[in-house]
Amino acid sequence: MWIVIPADLSKGSSSGDTSRVASPPPPRGELAFREYVLDVGNEGPELTKVEEAALATSIVVMGELNVATVTYVTSESQANTELVAVVRGVVGFDTEFVKRKLYGDEAIIENMPVLSASAKKTARLAIQHLETLNPGFSIFWDNVGLCLIQIAQGDTVWILNMSRIRAYPSELRRILESPDIAKAGAGITNDGAVIWEDLRSNMKNLVDVGLMTRLWGVDKHKEEPFGNIALDVAALEVLDINIDKTYQKNVDWKLEPNKAHLIYAAIDAAASLRLHEMLASELIQEEQDLGIEIRSSWYTFNSTFGEPMRIRKSIRDAEIPWSSRDCTWYSNNKFQGSKPKRPHNQQASGNPQTSEWFNEDRTIAHVVEQKEQAHTHKARESVRISKREYLFGHDLDDHDAPPQTFNSVLH
Repeated sequence: MWIVIPADLSKGSSSGDTSRVASPPPPRGELAFREYVLDVGNEGPELTKVEEAALATSIVVMGELNVATVTYVTSESQANTELVAVVRGVVGFDTEFVKRKLYGDEAIIENMPVLSASAKKTARLAIQHLETLNPGFSIFWDNVGLCLIQIAQGDTVWILNMSRIRAYPSELRRILESPDIAKAGAGITNDGAVIWEDLRSNMKNLVDVGLMTRLWGVDKHKEEPFGNIALDVAALEVLDINIDKTYQKNVDWKLEPNKAHLIYAAIDAAASLRLHEMLASELIQEEQDLGIEIRSSWYTFNSTFGEPMRIRKSIRDAEIPWSSRDCTWYSNNKFQGSKPKRPHNQQASGNPQTSEWFNEDRTIAHVVEQKEQAHTHKARESVRISKREYLFGHDLDDHDAPPQTFNSVLH
């Protein structure tokens, strides 16, 4: 494996040169742990014997995941240079973070005992949104809990140390907010929430490989509700690769990572990418062979203000909350059996008149419109009657009042 690092992190390097140092990549298929692995200098903690053993195992896993290069990014300029290589398609995605500190109005709201948890969340979201509307808004990096961002595409994994970069690189924003780059990960709704909380960015086109795994291996999980399957479980079931998460759970990601920590982080993004590659084709084949319905909308969504939203909006261009309950295989969190595939003219297609999604969204929009009209009519009627009684007394009918008066009230 070829691991690339900034020169200023190499032992003995005293210059601020941002050029990279790396040993040549090994021949394909060579998985032995050799001495061209990452060197983070004296800043990172030393490896314990347990970590050294785990690292050797992790190197083998990286080979099984077909990873050739891991690039450790520690500056904004390096991020913008490196991430240009990420193109349209699918990337494996993961983050490492600690709990974000609250400050200012958010901290005040959090400490108000009279508010429920949902009320606090709503108030905090309003504050966050208003902050982004301020032209002078900037991220307060001392309170950011996001530590690492891992992105995998092809045979390369980029690891961005956000604690050191302390900026939002434009190329990273391009990747996160692009609908043309699918971000695949297990439990990726959590990553979308963290990206909003810390970077105030709405991610587009998120794919949960944990949910894909559940659809693919539903026979193994019939007693469980339709929810995310952990990455290590999915990798073992689908890829037959054992990812040991034991040591990763005790890592303090706010500290400078050592080489074992970075390999742990790289594996998560690489495994997510390989899972998507495998499951995307497997689910299509399963749908065709068994004649069952499997919708990509069951495991694909956007993240708006940290909340999952359907990618397809309603005909009124309104965003619709995504929910795992949309999966028709389950009812009340209990597996009811896979459903047969619907006739072709009822399937979602490019023609909005035959699209099931369009019909579903049209129904929702129609209900919303009816409610809006009812509320508007009720409010206008209340104002009309009150004004009429105030001006002309209780015994007058509508036609007894001057037309100008009602026109001014109603409009």
